[in-house]
Amino acid sequence: RQRPDLWLAQWDHKYGLRVNCERVGLPTERWATGEDYIWYSQGPYRWGSSLSQGYLADMGLQSRHMHAAGGGRPFVVNKYDYRRWRVWAAEATAHGGAAIAYHAGPPQPEETEAGLAPEDFYGPVIRAQRFLAAQESFLHPASTWSQVGLVFPRAQERDSEMECVDAFKRIGEWLEDARLLFDALLDEQLAERADRYRALILPDIVRLSREQIDLLQRYVEGGGVLLLTSASGRCDERGHEYEADPLADWRLSTEGVATEAFGQGYVVHLPTMSWDPVPTPIHTLDDAEMPVYPRLPDDPVGQTVIECLEECLGSYWLHSDAPWYVRVRGWLPEEESAFVVHWINYLQDEQAVAETPIPIGPIHARIRCPDGFEVES
Repeated sequence: RQRPDLWLAQWDHKYGLRVNCERVGLPTERWATGEDYIWYSQGPYRWGSSLSQGYLADMGLQSRHMHAAGGGRPFVVNKYDYRRWRVWAAEATAHGGAAIAYHAGPPQPEETEAGLAPEDFYGPVIRAQRFLAAQESFLHPASTWSQVGLVFPRAQERDSEMECVDAFKRIGEWLEDARLLFDALLDEQLAERADRYRALILPDIVRLSREQIDLLQRYVEGGGVLLLTSASGRCDERGHEYEADPLADWRLSTEGVATEAFGQGYVVHLPTMSWDPVPTPIHTLDDAEMPVYPRLPDDPVGQTVIECLEECLGSYWLHSDAPWYVRVRGWLPEEESAFVVHWINYLQDEQAVAETPIPIGPIHARIRCPDGFEVES
């Protein structure tokens, strides 16, 4: 490199976590090689919510994926949200991102005519940057504090299996709505990272090598909780179907969510179901049709999964009465004797020209202290 002090990244696109990324087919050793941070555009129609329709326009799953795929490198989510500056900054901060997209700036002439003013941009952005600078030691460097690992099907994605992320997205929305402390991790990171989590979730991770299956069996027998969908583990790492199903003992039922103890751990089996969202015209976005998943309060299967998972774990690390549109992420900073819990409130006046957050609360939360910490009253 001619300028080692110059940070580099490639501007890529991964709208809605679909299998359409410019480098989707690259092997691990060449993915984002030489890049100092990760940059992904997540597509249009992410600039406004419609909470009454269950549409949040958030970047929680995308951010978790980028953090995992980039090996913890900083990242930038570009979602063209030129109104919700506070939400954009809060998401980036909560998920380990670097900043809002650089080209998102003060209002253009046509936006000024609609009622936006430069201070609608400069005010929240400058305050956010000052806050980040003042609190940097609590934000970076830091490692995630997560109870659950949600596995991303990188092997299937690499071969452009177009529907391979559907279960990941649907189950991920359940976890978000329930405010679980969770990470994404790639299937190829299982050997390295499985032991970081009290529970692992395999959302249609069809391809698993013999080594990965052995690892998962040791994980469960040693006390871990594994939630797998019916399609998981049917094929080897190259996509060839196993002659004898190596996970047959864990496929507990075809009728509904089932749980069984194995060794010191548990398996939760989720049979085949539709992962598809509902195409919905979003009223706040001029009726642009967007995929909307049923929210957890309206999704009986999701509720059952969340309940079974907690029963196997004993308890979740975090409980809160916050509504579904408040999201959460936990971190352990390396340079501070503290643990950090970020809360993101997406409730806003959706009809206002400029961003107008609506405070909520008080909310109540019960949080398990990480190992080695005590609460000072």
